[in-house]
Amino acid sequence: MNIVDAAEQLNNWPKVHITAALFRNALDLAELSRKAFEDRWPDLEVQYSIGAHLMCALALEGIINEVGEVVLKTWWTLVDKSNTPEKWMLASHFLQGGPFATGVEPVQTVSAMYRLRNSIVHPKSREPGDEVIVRTGDGRIVRDAPMEYVLKENDTVHFGLGKLLVEFNSSSAQRALTKTHQAFKSLKAKLPPTTPEHLIRWVTESEFVPFDARWAIVARKETLPSAGVKDTTEA
Repeated sequence: MNIVDAAEQLNNWPKVHITAALFRNALDLAELSRKAFEDRWPDLEVQYSIGAHLMCALALEGIINEVGEVVLKTWWTLVDKSNTPEKWMLASHFLQGGPFATGVEPVQTVSAMYRLRNSIVHPKSREPGDEVIVRTGDGRIVRDAPMEYVLKENDTVHFGLGKLLVEFNSSSAQRALTKTHQAFKSLKAKLPPTTPEHLIRWVTESEFVPFDARWAIVARKETLPSAGVKDTTEA
């Protein structure tokens, strides 16, 4: 088998799931938020944490649409005006083990992330608070800096960042990832045996390993006939 044969077989598999890419983005953004925290850049910590939360919320919506359209032929007609928590509840009626319950996991996380997503993409005016945060030139963080604080060369001043930092930080991004991944696993556990194996195969039991950048080859190499060519994808 040559490269053309391999590519032809891979092209016969269903499309790459956008949800997996969204969650991969969430992982990357959460890592950037953690790095910003370690490097003491609170503005970047907030920025990347917001991105991680948003990617988690979008992934929760994406995965239920991917499952829903497989288990229910009339999915898109039924969910035309439904929000994400409603989609999770509806789809669960057609899966194993009975429907999810409102107010408990995983619907609790789905609902919380849906509300958070709306607050991000449909922002309303909010009181930013009057906290002043100073990042000194040597990397120290001064919270609640008084107005008489004397700035030095290379100091950075952040106004109105304090409240956002409470909500969107490296720790909250990590919690969002954990909750989202747990919701994925709860959904995967309810899929009937007849569900196409490829559907959410990227959801793993181990934490935060949704797929490798080379997943199309690595995950499916066992389906390709041996051509006597040494595999180097794991190198």
